[in-house]
Amino acid sequence: MSHAALCFAVRDRIRAVLGYSTRDCELAPQGGHAPAKCGLWFVGVWPGSCRNGDRNGIKRFYNVNVTLTALVKNPADQIAVKEISKVAGAPLGFTERLEAIADVVGKDTYNLLVGRAANVYLSDQNMTGDELTGFRQGLWWTDTTEPRLVGPEWFWADPSGPAIAGIVADIHFADALRIKNFANIVGDFP
Repeated sequence: MSHAALCFAVRDRIRAVLGYSTRDCELAPQGGHAPAKCGLWFVGVWPGSCRNGDRNGIKRFYNVNVTLTALVKNPADQIAVKEISKVAGAPLGFTERLEAIADVVGKDTYNLLVGRAANVYLSDQNMTGDELTGFRQGLWWTDTTEPRLVGPEWFWADPSGPAIAGIVADIHFADALRIKNFANIVGDFP
């Protein structure tokens, strides 16, 4: 549940601050694939890895990935000029959108807005004990992959159909810390 709560919180923050609609920013399968009927832009949020940081309790460090997809309507030889590097004053291009997402989510390491929102998603869990639980350290931006060109299969389209292309890049965020004490875990496990 923790990873899902964190992914929902990242999605909500991107929508609220950057103005993406529910159609254009959603949880995505591993790899961040855009849905078949996405718009010109799609922001896919998906869980990364998770590791424990304490032998005497559960201090999980969660990673989240965000994949930005742009459906390209320009010929392949004009993609760099028309899509990746828009000129100043033009609508946000691909690289500007990548930076904006990295800034909004990466700022969580300072203001914990994503972490607090994830804790709200977790509030219905039946926890006991005196320890503070929940997310206590925010995500930080680690890296962004190179933009890459994708074909119709990325959009779940028939490869023999009309030519469809897109630009895709992944943004990686790491180390949102959720603390649990063994006393906070209710139930018997085999």
